[in-house]
Amino acid sequence: MTVVLMSDPQVAAIPVRECGERLTDVRTQGDIRVDPRRQDPDGSTEVP
Repeated sequence: MTVVLMSDPQVAAIPVRECGERLTDVRTQGDIRVDPRRQDPDGSTEVP
């Protein structure tokens, strides 16, 4: 199994463009793990 962090430069280099799709909260989907220590008081997660 390969683990790729969201903070990996290869991930950060992926261009983002609006497509009209709704966002998905990855904290509630499958085997994706989010470090709760990086959440602000509103529950948003900081990505360095």
